Amino acid sequence: ASSGSSWDTLERAIRNEHRRVPFDVVVVDYFTLLQPPEYKGRNLASLYGEISKAGKRLAQELECSVIFLSQFNRGIEDGQEPYLENLRETGQLEQDADWALLLWAKAEDEADGTRIVYAKGAKNRGGKRGFKGKMTFYPAQSRFEPNDTEIEINENVKTILKKRKENK
Repeated sequence: ASSGSSWDTLERAIRNEHRRVPFDVVVVDYFTLLQPPEYKGRNLASLYGEISKAGKRLAQELECSVIFLSQFNRGIEDGQEPYLENLRETGQLEQDADWALLLWAKAEDEADGTRIVYAKGAKNRGGKRGFKGKMTFYPAQSRFEPNDTEIEINENVKTILKKRKENK
């Protein structure tokens, strides 16, 4: 989403594209850049909660995963392990999410220009959570590779998609 895009505009575009060419995953980068509907003095967290609920409904209707990317709030220091409550403006998003993966890195890059990125499964509805691992991030290729610990992110996504199809 570009800065200032509204959820309604984005949702309409997603639906139109999905009718044309069905897909399994939608990634919104990033959640709090979306312009909430009817702001007029309302609590920002409740407005983002409406977007979260609409995203969950959209995922169910289109039978695809909707992934919202979000930043951590300023209360977390670089390199510090995050928790769900460190996500910005996302109380309802935490409740609606089937799973939440938190990524963070230390402030310094490695000598070869790569960066070690840590991952933690903070939420996994109906599955294993609390898994942790490290990945090497290659900025020049925008690519992640598992490090010494195998991260089962892909298996968790496959499990969620399989359960969603079984529950139709």
